[in-house]
Amino acid sequence: MLDRFDLIIEVPRERISTILDESQQKTSMDIQQEVMAARQIQQQRFTDYMYTMNAQIGAKDIQKLIPLDKQTKDFFVQAVQSLHISARLLHRIQKIARTIADLA
Repeated sequence: MLDRFDLIIEVPRERISTILDESQQKTSMDIQQEVMAARQIQQQRFTDYMYTMNAQIGAKDIQKLIPLDKQTKDFFVQAVQSLHISARLLHRIQKIARTIADLA
């Protein structure tokens, strides 16, 4: 079942003082604006492609649209060898990482 999820994170229990501190909380509108900005970045990236979002990038275009520096490539080589990650999972990781970067 877990292989159907693209991203799984552990969320630690938050302190009550943090939960009640309204100055630290994002509103739904804040999050919506961040998502819309990320989608706009993706639309610009895909002007010459048939994609509209990172999740749709095909294997033949992934290296062009999500280029990796040498350090990242080396990290992925180690991960593939030690964790026996498939090419399909590696591409999913790249697309998720690109989406997280777009949101930032």
